[in-house]
Amino acid sequence: MNRILCSLLLVLSQSAVALKSDRDQTAVINADEVEMDFSSGTRIYRGNVSVRQGTIRIIADQIEVIYDGEQLKNGIATGNRAVFRQRPDNKDHDMVGLGQRIELDEINNIVTFIGDAELRQGGDTIKGDGIIYDMARDRMRVFGNTESS
Repeated sequence: MNRILCSLLLVLSQSAVALKSDRDQTAVINADEVEMDFSSGTRIYRGNVSVRQGTIRIIADQIEVIYDGEQLKNGIATGNRAVFRQRPDNKDHDMVGLGQRIELDEINNIVTFIGDAELRQGGDTIKGDGIIYDMARDRMRVFGNTESS
C-alpha cells in the first residue's frame, strides 16, 4: 500500500493541547490511507499513523480528527496501545502516555488515556484502566486498577 504523507498546512495556532512552542508548527501526518469528509469536518487516518507537530508525537493504528471549520476540536487515536508524547513547557522530560484509546480534547486541553493506560514523565509512572490528564491545570485523575511508581 502506498504511504500517504499529508503535510497538512494546518498551523493549529488555536490548538489548546499544543504547547506555546508547538502551536506555530505545521502538523505532519503520515498514514497508509486517509478518508476526509469535508462536510462533517472528519478525517480518518489509518495504518501506521504518526503525527508530528513541534514536540508532539502520536503513534497509532488509526486517528480520527474532527474540525469545526479550520479549528481542530478533538482527536481519537486507537491502536494496540497508541502513544502520545509531548514536552510540556518548563519541564525537563517528555510526558509519554499510552492507551488502547487516546482522546484529545483540544477545546478543554484534556488528554484521556483509556484501556491499559499509562502515563510517564521522567522516572515517574502511573497506570490504570484510564487516566484523565488536564494539561492546562497540570492535574490528573486515574481510575480503575491503579498502580504508581
